[in-house]
Amino acid sequence: SQQRPRAADTAFTYLLPPGDPLLFFQHPLINTGAQELPEDPPTRYKKDPMANNNRLLISVDVEEFDIPEEFGGQVSPTEKLAVSHTGVLQVLELFALYKVRATFFITAYWAQHFPELVQQIAAEHEIASHAYYHHTFQTADLEASRLALEKISEQPVTGFRMPRLQPVDLDALRRAGYRYDASLNPTWLPGRYNNWHRPRTPFKENGIWVVPSAVSPICRYPVFWLSVKNAPLWMSRH
Repeated sequence: SQQRPRAADTAFTYLLPPGDPLLFFQHPLINTGAQELPEDPPTRYKKDPMANNNRLLISVDVEEFDIPEEFGGQVSPTEKLAVSHTGVLQVLELFALYKVRATFFITAYWAQHFPELVQQIAAEHEIASHAYYHHTFQTADLEASRLALEKISEQPVTGFRMPRLQPVDLDALRRAGYRYDASLNPTWLPGRYNNWHRPRTPFKENGIWVVPSAVSPICRYPVFWLSVKNAPLWMSRH
């Protein structure tokens, strides 16, 4: 069977009440002076997860489609870009239908191949950096990717997410001009990372706000594209 094209990884972060901005860099909790938020959210954030008036911070990672290469497969550079381009168009159509605003973490390399589409995204959503390339990284890419994305999108780029949610030097991130990092998945994923000891809610470290991906309480079940895609509907709908 043909696999459906996938634009990127989607993460859902922190349940928000009505009226709160959806964009990461405008998050009301991030703009407070607190250094760390409690493990349990404030009372006004504790709402029925199935209520229609809840809000989520939704983010999409847009990159060169290179997952098959992790398993020994080969994908041509043209196909890497084309698969993601198709997926992004599908995501934008869905978001427009439901009036969703989100943060798009985009690699500078991908953005340079589709500048008009990035500008279209920027008209409705926040643009953030997903590094320069998805398959390789060096510290200089932090500033270089931010500047490239700002030039293309014509909007400030204040957020960063490392490919595959790998750790990033927060001091280097701050020096490169960022305000927040969304590279932390506070759970255990075999072969990837073990972040059980890290906070589940936004906190400040080395002058940078860290906005973790969403996980459930206690067992820290991750709520991102891989779990939603593979979990049964009765589980993922909650």
